[in-house]
Order: sequence, then C-alpha cells, then structure tokens
Amino acid sequence: MENAKFVISLDFELHWGVFDALGESYNQNIQGVQNALPEILKLFKKYDIHATWATVGMLFCKNRADYEKYKPKILPAYKDEVLNPYKMINIGECEDEDKLHYGHSLIKQIIECPHQEISSHSYSHFNALADGQNEEQFENDIKSAIKIAKDKFNIEIKSYIFAKNEINIDYLNILKKYGIKIYRSNPNHNLTIKDKN
Repeated sequence: MENAKFVISLDFELHWGVFDALGESYNQNIQGVQNALPEILKLFKKYDIHATWATVGMLFCKNRADYEKYKPKILPAYKDEVLNPYKMINIGECEDEDKLHYGHSLIKQIIECPHQEISSHSYSHFNALADGQNEEQFENDIKSAIKIAKDKFNIEIKSYIFAKNEINIDYLNILKKYGIKIYRSNPNHNLTIKDKN
C-alpha cells in the first residue's frame, strides 16, 4: 500500500449543479458555501491535504458582463429545456448580490490555499449525455471554460469532471485537443485520455 494515493475531488458548482433537479429548494444550503469553503480550506492547509476542485466555468464570472462575454458561441440544444441554464436561470448583476451563481472570490480563496487544483466541471454544467446536445456544443462549452480560467486566474486546465458524472467517451478527444489530460471516471474507465483509435 506504499504507492496508494487517496484523491479528494470536490464538485464546485453552486446553483449551476442543482438548478435542474432542485430548483430553488436547495438555495439555503448553497448559500452556506460562503462559510463552509473557507473552513474546509483551513483544514486542508492545516493537514496538508491536496484536493481537486471540479469548478463550473460560470463561477469564474465576476459580473453580468463576464457572463455575457464568456458565454459559448454555440449553446447546448437539450431536448429537455429544464437542463438548459441559459434559458432557465435569471442571474444577478454581480457576486455581491448573487452568491448562488457567481464564485469568483471563492475561486480566489481556493487558488491561494496550497496544493489545490482547479479543474473543469464544464462551463455550464454541460450534460454530455442528454438528448439534443452534440460535439460542437460540447466543444464550445469547453472553449469557454478554458478561456475564462486562463483570463481570470491564469489557470491552465488539465483535468475534467463530466457533469453528473455522465461520461461521454466520444468527447474525450475534444478534451485532449484542448490540453486536458485527465478526466474523473466511473469504475472500469481509463483515467488518462487516449485516442479512440
């Protein structure tokens, strides 16, 4: 067991991760992240814990202008519109007034804590197995996630966590194309991205 590694991977998504399933009913819990996250980081620092934060790209936005600027050029076309955050969610103007949809200051705290990795949980909590979405839409989502991470914090995204852990292996070469080398998998999946051929 000398070579065994224990990896902590946390989904950091705020309301973007539950809006389609829980609506507004979970909002109070989400607001608790403002207090919980700094306490988690204190423990991680105290005990030298390394963790990966699977971060929804929309959380990097500081304000509504960022939200519009980084929105993918081609949006997902889910058959079930309840899944589409661009149609279903009204967001505020900035993080100070809307702590459910913006997480720029929280990401800053994560980055400032030693041994924490920011990975991508897609830009929009993209449902890669949902009916109606396609490779082009997925690629546009990835491009937005990578761009905002680079622009806001100079982060080079190297790992990816599929939303809802619904892995579309047909999209792995898209991740590889954009420099993403690792994805979090379910059992029986290979952890490194390889060509399909």
